[in-house]
Amino acid sequence: MGASDAEQRLEFQPGLTWRSMLAMVLAGLIFLPASTYLWLAVGAGASTAATYVTVILFSALARIYGTRLSRQELFIIYSIVGG
Repeated sequence: MGASDAEQRLEFQPGLTWRSMLAMVLAGLIFLPASTYLWLAVGAGASTAATYVTVILFSALARIYGTRLSRQELFIIYSIVGG
């Protein structure tokens, strides 16, 4: 048990990649102004929904193009877009 634990190495991956930057820019250009307008016009915000929609949308787009977003990238997108 000790030998297998010593052989396992933790490998850290960056979360701030071009894909997560693209998701943040598009969320800033599309979802945040729409949420602000909705809040000003109706009095109800949609920022929580915009966060989940952004994460799900970019995760699905990555799968369509044959790659997957890492957990680190999804966390960066969720934390930056969400607040």
